[in-house]
Amino acid sequence: MKPGHFPVTRILLTVTRRLSPHHPASTIRKNAVMTPDEQAAALAEFPELRRLIDLHQAGWHFLPTMIDGDVVELHGIRTWPAGWADAIRVRYTTDTAALRCNDSGDITWQREGTLSEVIDGLITLPPPDSRLAPRLVIAHGPTLWTP
Repeated sequence: MKPGHFPVTRILLTVTRRLSPHHPASTIRKNAVMTPDEQAAALAEFPELRRLIDLHQAGWHFLPTMIDGDVVELHGIRTWPAGWADAIRVRYTTDTAALRCNDSGDITWQREGTLSEVIDGLITLPPPDSRLAPRLVIAHGPTLWTP
């Protein structure tokens, strides 16, 4: 395994294919398709990855960042009505970050930690239109530079 690379490239590609079958990564490594036994073994070794399936079932879409054919990050997004969005970045099972942005791109919630901790936070985060949802801007999202 290359330093800094996600240790379960094959299962992430499989998950990405299943969650986003029309993404270009779906055609990158045809040999990355796993048998059900290989998937079960990978999930047994890294049970935290099952949490990505939880997010998919909640309406998330995923895209991998690949370098030299290896998945180095996995990005996910869930959009809400009125322009709100939740996002997650997974570098490793112990290096995950997520945030929620309002329709102006301002951050109203964020969390960093393990994959399980961050996904627990996302799953328990109330929908943006809930009276219990965070609305206070805690940071401003980056702006695009224009000449």
